[in-house]
Amino acid sequence: EPDILIGTQIGQYEIKRVIGSGGMGTVYEAEQQRPKRLVALKVVKADLPSRSHLRRLEFESEVLARLQHPHIAQVFEAGMHRDSEGRMLPYFAMEYVEGTTLRDLLKSRVRLPPTEALPLLRQIAEALGYAWRQQQLVHRDVKPDNIIITTRGVAKLTDLGLARPAGDLGRNE
Repeated sequence: EPDILIGTQIGQYEIKRVIGSGGMGTVYEAEQQRPKRLVALKVVKADLPSRSHLRRLEFESEVLARLQHPHIAQVFEAGMHRDSEGRMLPYFAMEYVEGTTLRDLLKSRVRLPPTEALPLLRQIAEALGYAWRQQQLVHRDVKPDNIIITTRGVAKLTDLGLARPAGDLGRNE
């Protein structure tokens, strides 16, 4: 069934298509008006706007905005959108990464040769190491679905919605 947000405007972003959907929200390909560029726009699901989910999405946008690394998708803006039923839904716009998830890449091939696999592994490790050493953050949801391999063969870490500061790891949400 078609997504009702396709073709609509959220902030300065025109929704083009669904990229993916997870437990907390839907990620859309969208076109930013100024500057003109494609972005990935994450919007919380309309049926999940609990305080916990809203805090998580806000935290994810703040975390990603702080992280400045070539192998971590960059956040451009965060905001709120009033849907057709009057509910306020948070969203954030981030770097649109053209490519495929590591999961899809692994499913499409029997085995990556070491000359391709090792550079990707190194890039992922560098991104995670940067998040830990520079920001004291633990991703907590590293999986092939959250790693995008660009069309140029560069790994980009995404979806830091479950990331936590190292000091908060023992606490419940």
